[in-house]
Amino acid sequence: MLREDWLRRLREQLPFASNRVSSPVDAEVNVASIQRVAYEQLMAAADEARLKPRGGLGVLLWGDPGVGKSHLLTRFAAEIERDERGLFLLNHNLLASPRLVPSTVVRWLVARLAAAPPGKPATAVLYKLLYHQVRQAVPSPQGRPPNSIGKEQARKLFLQRVAETVEPYLPDQNRPDVARIAAVLFSYFLAVHKLKETTTTADWRTHYERVATIAKQYLMGDELDAEAWQWLETEPATIAAPDPWGPNDQFLETVSLILLEIARQAGMLVVLCFDQVENLSDDRFVELFRFNHALLDHGRNLLVITAGVRSDLLALRTRGLAPEAAWDRLAGDTIDLYFISLAAARELLEARLKPALATDTSPPDVEEARSRDPLFPLGEPWWAARVAGLIEARPRDVISWAHQRWREQCRALAADWNGTLRQFGSEAPLARVPSPASSDHVAFGGTANTPTDGPTSTQATRDLSTGPCAEATEEFTQLVDERVEQRVGTKREAYRSEPSRLPADSGQLTGLLRATLSRIGSSPLLVNSWWSSFEPMAALPSDLVLACEEPVSVAGRRPTYDLLVRWKSATAGADLADRFVETGVVVVVTVSANSTAATYRRLSEDPRPPGRLVVLMDERIPEALGDAGQRYRDALEARKEGELHFINLSFDEFGELSALEAVLADARSGDLEVERPSGGLVRLGERDVEASYARRQRYLALPLLRRLLGPAAHENGRLG
Repeated sequence: MLREDWLRRLREQLPFASNRVSSPVDAEVNVASIQRVAYEQLMAAADEARLKPRGGLGVLLWGDPGVGKSHLLTRFAAEIERDERGLFLLNHNLLASPRLVPSTVVRWLVARLAAAPPGKPATAVLYKLLYHQVRQAVPSPQGRPPNSIGKEQARKLFLQRVAETVEPYLPDQNRPDVARIAAVLFSYFLAVHKLKETTTTADWRTHYERVATIAKQYLMGDELDAEAWQWLETEPATIAAPDPWGPNDQFLETVSLILLEIARQAGMLVVLCFDQVENLSDDRFVELFRFNHALLDHGRNLLVITAGVRSDLLALRTRGLAPEAAWDRLAGDTIDLYFISLAAARELLEARLKPALATDTSPPDVEEARSRDPLFPLGEPWWAARVAGLIEARPRDVISWAHQRWREQCRALAADWNGTLRQFGSEAPLARVPSPASSDHVAFGGTANTPTDGPTSTQATRDLSTGPCAEATEEFTQLVDERVEQRVGTKREAYRSEPSRLPADSGQLTGLLRATLSRIGSSPLLVNSWWSSFEPMAALPSDLVLACEEPVSVAGRRPTYDLLVRWKSATAGADLADRFVETGVVVVVTVSANSTAATYRRLSEDPRPPGRLVVLMDERIPEALGDAGQRYRDALEARKEGELHFINLSFDEFGELSALEAVLADARSGDLEVERPSGGLVRLGERDVEASYARRQRYLALPLLRRLLGPAAHENGRLG
């Protein structure tokens, strides 16, 4: 290979560009010595959870940001799921109202179990688990093909097996729902089984796809009407009146316990991992601990991992948010993560270097330099100087040091090839080596160039635009924007590659909108960025704020709207109301025509509707409209006053909104950093990310938010 070609390839490799594990691809370079003890503790906990005769096992995994938690969890997940011996589910952004946290957890579990590529529903884990149950329940016919047993007989045998092998392990209060849940599981199995057959016609495929969707929504806690039950060919539930606030927690617990037991009989451990729990609001944290505590007490074949920043979790416990009984169950095992030894850090560098330099056509002088120095092109002298005076290091820092060095060496080789190569294997440093103190971890917005004692979750952060800061240069601002964009892109692609991480969930979608709108309203930077695109800032009152409210119930009845959004000003008066109307938001994600009709009835009977109404749906769950629902929708559309928008939210826009919020959660956890041009890492806080969103107009680019927050349509036609 020519020297120029090899150097170009070296520049393109960038083996140290990613200093955080955000996907399985990032964890392909595995160094077993890093957090070995913690990894072995996790594996031992998994073995114990498999074997416990009663109850599940809780593990608390905590440490400082950047010590390798994400890498450890990814390694552990790969081992758990190897040969389909287990199922690992990771969640780190619960945004639903506290009362809906159990529903969101179960939706996430069912969605992950039922996840399958388009056109391949039989690859879903849930189908495989149920197939194992059916094979155990249905004996092989004597002298006939296995498929010759009719579906009704197979259904009867399946229900009998569940009653004999699953129900006895459930608490008494969970048993009344077992038979109906089992019947729905069989309907899902039969539908997917028919979809797998190549002889199924197009019309019947549509039919069975509908059956599978309804079954999944029921398992997730959705209310079903009589028509939906007919699709499932199952007797409808005899419920006097549906709960207007969503599914009953006991029902959700029963679904979870049945799935756990069915997975146990198939030899598949279920691991639920909740990361960044310190980011949850107090009420959500309490509800998550309460529900997980119940699952651990009543189920088996379950490992629950609670992960986060040590200092923040200790603070939550000190405040008494988690009862001692719940903490003791969820932190049955406590696993601490610390900085790694220098020997392990060196192994990490070598592991990343090896695939980057793997080629049979390197120039001869490069091969000679590599033989003299195993850390080529970083260099042994550089490493020795870099870690002088240290006894351990943070993995993220090590990778960032190497990334900066890699770029320096690419420039050095381009400028002086022979001179640079001659230095490998010598005792002299290859180039300027920054002192360890100059690139220690610092908090963005802190005292300029002052090193800290190490990364903590409570270090102050400051927005680039709020005051003087040594880092607030144009070059550094661009680096911040690029880093934020990179992380948003990583989150976005993770959702696209695994859509089950964002199941169709009205509670989570409502919470995501509430969090996003509240953030825009509380940030002057975001408010100014938003309105500068619509009309001159001089035309707006200086005290303009955005209020996003969740209406409260009256006499126990569900509110007409899920969110009410309005721009407010103490000085603008009536003029503001004319230009910026109040928006009522209703999220309709259901397979029940009755539920849809009830929602539209409340909207059509509202005596004082807001100036703008947005009915938001998820494109993956088509609108369920019966005759009554159609009448109420027609009445809504016939109203002459105000604006009315029916929006089918695409998965991509749902994923974009979720990615933006997830990156802000990373910043809250101290898990988002950028490398300074002069070397070293700078931690970014929420306000830094918000400033980047404002500069790049990330929220303004989303059509849904433009409809929710823009001027009245009759004054500004750009909303569409």
